[in-house]
Amino acid sequence: MNSKKNNHVIWLIVVPLVTALQTNAAWVVNPESSFVFFTTYKNVDIAESHSFSEVKGSVNEAGFANIDIRLNSVNTRIPIRDQRMKEMLFETQSYPKATITAQLDKPWLQQVSQGIPQKRIINAKLNLRGKSKDVKLHLFATKTQKGEVVVSSIEPVIINAEFWDLHTGVEKLKKVAGLNSISLSVPVGFTINFSKIP
Repeated sequence: MNSKKNNHVIWLIVVPLVTALQTNAAWVVNPESSFVFFTTYKNVDIAESHSFSEVKGSVNEAGFANIDIRLNSVNTRIPIRDQRMKEMLFETQSYPKATITAQLDKPWLQQVSQGIPQKRIINAKLNLRGKSKDVKLHLFATKTQKGEVVVSSIEPVIINAEFWDLHTGVEKLKKVAGLNSISLSVPVGFTINFSKIP
């Protein structure tokens, strides 16, 4: 089969697939107003706040949520530290993202009313560095005047570096920065803005 025929076949496969995925998504993450944040502790009592600015994902019509956190978007406000985290801690060339998946009650986001915030506790799964773990998310949802739903964490998720095989990277960071200690337990929170697909 020549290259033109190959390209035609690929096009016939890809276009319906993309269309089906877009149709199946009921809500999509607004990346411009969504972020994940975390706090690290060094030398015992020095706390510093950081974030991931690139968050993508969707909730489909069946209520299945899939959120990707791009680890290369880490922002510590110090460029050299950002680069060290990417290379030494997260190893983003091999593990570019963390993913949260969850099954929501299908109408939940639709039922959030403006001015009437809702609290929910949902079971989710975190996938990172080839491992997965069940996590419980305590959420607070509100609807904006534009009809978007903002979902924020009420309680942080505690990430243990040893479980996720991040402790070796923590040791590298500690050594290169000349620190006495960096905490292996890190609280993580988030604010995710969902837009309804017409």
